[in-house]
Amino acid sequence: MKKCLLLSLGILSLAGCERPAAKLQHGLPMPVQTFAHIEPLAVAVDDVDIVVGDGVTKTYIGDYSVALDERAVLYFSKKLEAMSTYTGQRRLSVIIDATDVEHVQKESQHKVFEKIGVDHVDQYTMRLVVRLEHQDLLTGDVIYGRKLSVSKTYSVSEHDSPVMREQKRFDAIEAMFDILDPEVNRVVRNEMNL
Repeated sequence: MKKCLLLSLGILSLAGCERPAAKLQHGLPMPVQTFAHIEPLAVAVDDVDIVVGDGVTKTYIGDYSVALDERAVLYFSKKLEAMSTYTGQRRLSVIIDATDVEHVQKESQHKVFEKIGVDHVDQYTMRLVVRLEHQDLLTGDVIYGRKLSVSKTYSVSEHDSPVMREQKRFDAIEAMFDILDPEVNRVVRNEMNL
């Protein structure tokens, strides 16, 4: 009797899950990431160059369409601005050295759901490694270089709609860059004196 009751509750809870297609049919827009909240940093250089390193492969997060290196380029293009009045033949290069996304699918925490193989949770760990280089344009020398690394872990349920999954991913990416942002400010301002 107890097993029948638990199985019935499991089936009813699955029947109550909202299907992703239904949400999309109701016209909910997919979230858009702009990094509009990032406070720009004016840098005393002639040019800010943002490049993706040769060793970086497109690292897509889950089944999403935007790669992590593209999010990093968007963040740094919003963050760093060369001063238009500076004429010192200097450049700040931002080299995206590595982007990794590790995916682990975890079983349900409920024994009944675990037995029937539903209610999984996808856990993603994102990692970004960036190199900042203050360069002399005349000699090509690196005056000062610094490598920064940041990571963030987030989870989504298999029952989340595509919109909700995308929103959680964007929130995690923004949280990751919120962790990185003060470090970029500190390195550029205090260590590079730019």
